[in-house]
Amino acid sequence: MLAFLRYRTDKEGNNILHIFATNERFLQLYSKKVETLVDDFDISEAEMHYFSVVYPNNSGLTPLDFAINQKSSRSIEIMLEMLSRGP
Repeated sequence: MLAFLRYRTDKEGNNILHIFATNERFLQLYSKKVETLVDDFDISEAEMHYFSVVYPNNSGLTPLDFAINQKSSRSIEIMLEMLSRGP
């Protein structure tokens, strides 16, 4: 799953987190998967995935912006937890 995050998925420059920015279940699974990288001491890889929450698309919007614009409070909370947790 994490391997696909490195790729932009459309002409707007969105990545997987942009697409699933308001899908709470996906974000929870994503967060748990990134935690396994930390547990495996792959800190630089984990850091890249944590910060992808604030990685902008071609319009300058981040996945966090998408969640805020959609007023998805639980998605916002999950993303902020990922940022605060960090490796």
